[in-house]
Amino acid sequence: MSWSFLEAAGSRGRDLNGSDCLYGECHLEHALVAVRLVAGAGRGVFALSLIEPGTELWSESPLTYAESREALVQKVDAMVCHFESLCRKRRASSKGEGIVACNFFEQGVLGANLFKQTSLLNHACCPTASLHFEHKSFSGECRVRAIVAQRLDCGKEVCISYSATALFMPTVERRKWLHDRWGFWCRCPRCEGTLPETDLRRWALLEEAAAAADALGKPRPKTVDPAVVALQRRAAEVIGVWLPDLAEGARFTESAEYLAS
Repeated sequence: MSWSFLEAAGSRGRDLNGSDCLYGECHLEHALVAVRLVAGAGRGVFALSLIEPGTELWSESPLTYAESREALVQKVDAMVCHFESLCRKRRASSKGEGIVACNFFEQGVLGANLFKQTSLLNHACCPTASLHFEHKSFSGECRVRAIVAQRLDCGKEVCISYSATALFMPTVERRKWLHDRWGFWCRCPRCEGTLPETDLRRWALLEEAAAAADALGKPRPKTVDPAVVALQRRAAEVIGVWLPDLAEGARFTESAEYLAS
């Protein structure tokens, strides 16, 4: 696999809520996926042939990182010419702010990162791929692996969830959270209710389990309703069979163990 990006002034597109975005030119050489234009969402990554779950599409280190989002904006502004292949908000206080707003990944105390390949992936609340982050504590280095989570037929888009926090929220709350943070109203099949009924029921179970665990807070109370623990275990079982390569699904196994301890 090889990646090459042609940095340029870019072409104009629109995100889902109608605000203008600018896109630098990019050329992707990859055996499994290709970059295509997506109506209303700029660019996206699509399967060139059948891709099975568990397939690693790429592994990459960040283009740059900083301790916080604010520090990342300052860093990008200082050398913006190195990041012009990334899309950016047209209406932003600076080019760095526009680039970071569209592309950064926040890792809590581990800082904020910009990635080249991973920035091409669009969001869906029924993701077909998942990001697996690896951190080296002694160096602070972050690396991300893009892993296919659902079977991808030829022509299907590779989408990730932009937020592990929002992924298991109910639809209304989830869409508002995404809009407040990234400025778009999600219209993926899960948000539109057009997934197969079996999948909608699975997501509803995961939402219920996540809400039950979140309601308890941390540290957990001394006494936990066994039904809540059982619900976490059921959710872990369902996602372990259905989407075993979805990194975000690990929360249910962790919750079950934590609440039962």
